[in-house]
Amino acid sequence: MKYPSVNLGKVYMNKPAAVEKYEIYNQTDSDIIFSDEYVAPDHIKISFEPMTLPAKTAGNLVVTYDAAIKNDYGFMNDRISFQTNEPEGEVKELTVYATIEDYFGPIPPEELSEVPRLKIENAVHDFGRVSNEKESKYIFVVKNTGNSDLIIKKISPNCACVTGVLSTEIIKPGQEAKLDVVFNPEGRRGNQQKSITLYSNDPRSSAQRITIKAYIQD
Repeated sequence: MKYPSVNLGKVYMNKPAAVEKYEIYNQTDSDIIFSDEYVAPDHIKISFEPMTLPAKTAGNLVVTYDAAIKNDYGFMNDRISFQTNEPEGEVKELTVYATIEDYFGPIPPEELSEVPRLKIENAVHDFGRVSNEKESKYIFVVKNTGNSDLIIKKISPNCACVTGVLSTEIIKPGQEAKLDVVFNPEGRRGNQQKSITLYSNDPRSSAQRITIKAYIQD
């Protein structure tokens, strides 16, 4: 394979499992036979086309990813491994990346006014110059400007140095919630930019991001 990983991009919790093919090539002078057995989490299945790959021939690794079984939102990475009949290095390891969201189909115009709407006030905050010995905190305001309940399904930071706690996961129409964000600068230095993604049932924009910035000084 060209790379030691594959990226399925966006896959959807409420759609059938995603199926993607990735080219593999046998650069040896002998047939490569893939084993039916492999190691992968329950939501990932793999197969090979063909199961016996002739010398100097291209084939496909087929990856099937079922987001409903994974039952999570956001950026995911999983390790899988499989075997061949090669005398050396017969166990191959691979990382599978995917971003899980909900799929929302086209909304009839007459229903647009009834859906929930996620709005984040001032979605970017710059802490400025901060000490590397003290946590920085900020409260973001999350509003529901729609006409039905807004459900926040997951809060997903892109770094362990950032945490976010929402005052409520269900926001009534016209109401708001507070998102308490804490940035821990320990072990970091210089310019920092981190984000938290909120996944909700807003059909127009179900994944929205807030960004925090800081310059850490000794």
